[in-house]
Amino acid sequence: MKSVANTLVAGGTVQHAYLGIHVGDATNGAGALIGSVTANSPASKGGLKAGDVITKFDSTQITSADDLTAAVTAHAPNDKATVTVTRNGKTVQIDVTLGVRPS
Repeated sequence: MKSVANTLVAGGTVQHAYLGIHVGDATNGAGALIGSVTANSPASKGGLKAGDVITKFDSTQITSADDLTAAVTAHAPNDKATVTVTRNGKTVQIDVTLGVRPS
């Protein structure tokens, strides 16, 4: 948070990481269920799909939509991340480059 304050004091703009998905809690409590993927977003470019359940974001275990939000927020725009999802009963790892959250 100190870097955010320093950026604002210096007259800069704070940018937040953006994945480009709408999520909810998975029904079995084991991740964040992707409801939709925004076109041309980092998620769509990486290959994430509606119906995927995100169980891990880099080294962070994801058990809810809130976990995922916190994990993405902890990163900066242009960071690369590996997203582990369950898709059709299989575990898949997808590499994404985070974007800048639209204002």
